[in-house]
Amino acid sequence: MHPVSAESLSARVDGSTILVRATWWSGVEPCTIFDSVVVDRGDGTYTVTLREGSSPQEIACIAIAEQHVTEFEIPDVAAGRWKILDSGGVAPPVEVTVG
Repeated sequence: MHPVSAESLSARVDGSTILVRATWWSGVEPCTIFDSVVVDRGDGTYTVTLREGSSPQEIACIAIAEQHVTEFEIPDVAAGRWKILDSGGVAPPVEVTVG
């Protein structure tokens, strides 16, 4: 698995949960497969790392990109203003306020 940069991030708040939507460009399955999202909490920030890999199948992969989208939750967030960051530094940061 390896990290990939998000092209864009958007977020909204539902109670004490931040709902995040990340988009990025990458290859097609089974050559490129989304694996997971890693979220690291900092001082007033959450840094998001998208992770993907490839199938263990031995196949020829076409050189074509498609836009990928994933949505995920950051639960139990303390009240205050939070900045959501892309670990790759590509997507502009998003700010939300948890009430």
